[in-house]
Amino acid sequence: MSTPYLSYAVLTKAIILADKVISDTEREMFDDYFAEHFHLDPQAVADLWAQTPTDAEHMELREHLDAVREDLADRPMAMIQFLRFLNRCVFEDGIGEGEYAAFDEIEKALVG
Repeated sequence: MSTPYLSYAVLTKAIILADKVISDTEREMFDDYFAEHFHLDPQAVADLWAQTPTDAEHMELREHLDAVREDLADRPMAMIQFLRFLNRCVFEDGIGEGEYAAFDEIEKALVG
C-alpha cells in the first residue's frame, strides 16, 4: 500500500478514534471514502484499515500530515474534499470531546 494512502488513513483514523469509539457508520465512511477517492477494492480498503494504528495516542501524525500536505499541495479542491470528509467523521456520531480538537489540529497542519 503506498504511503499517501496510509497517510490519509492514519489522519482519518485519528479523527475516528479521538472519542475512543468506532461506530459502524464511521467505519463505512472510511471504507467508502477510500474506495471512491483512491479506487481501492474492498480487500485493499480492509488491509489499509488494518495497517493503521488503533491507538490515536501512538500515531505519528507529523510524517502523515507532511505526506498528505505534499500530495494535495497543488490540488486545493482535493484538500477541501478531504477536510470535508474528516469534518463529516467528526459529526457522524456526535461531536466527541477529542474529535473536533483532532480535526482542528489536522486542519491547521494541512492548510497552515
